[in-house]
Amino acid sequence: MSAVRTLLALAVLSPVAAFVVGPAHVVQKMPSAAAVRPQMLVPAGPSMVEMMPTLMIAEEIRKTLKSEGDEVLEEIFINFPTAFAGFVITGFALQYAKELADIELPLPAQGAAVVGGGAAFVFLGKVGGLGGAAGILAKVSFDAWNLFAGLVLPGALLKY
Repeated sequence: MSAVRTLLALAVLSPVAAFVVGPAHVVQKMPSAAAVRPQMLVPAGPSMVEMMPTLMIAEEIRKTLKSEGDEVLEEIFINFPTAFAGFVITGFALQYAKELADIELPLPAQGAAVVGGGAAFVFLGKVGGLGGAAGILAKVSFDAWNLFAGLVLPGALLKY
């Protein structure tokens, strides 16, 4: 029963302890902006050029900590989105070509073509072909918009 009395006393007395009569809190004035001196956030130390050998050593240590299996898994997961996009685009192109030319390919040949298309996409991504094609597409799109906007919408030119 004493535990119940203690809890009851704490419940009744806790709001009372929060109210304390005393002098008002004095608010300190902030120093003016002229009195505050600028301070560097990053302490003075070696520059990035001086740290470069250290960063290269750290990269080599990181590479030695990975096993070959880890590196293979990393490459698989990095290239999976590109390969999947290649599979899908190749599959769509293959189906369109079959309808257009009205030919029938056996299923193993279709599978090999789709896998080959995915592998080609990964290869093009590695050598920079996909990035180059995306850059050319963006440039041509911007130029086409500027040609259209110059004729129809004079204030909507892209400045790049």
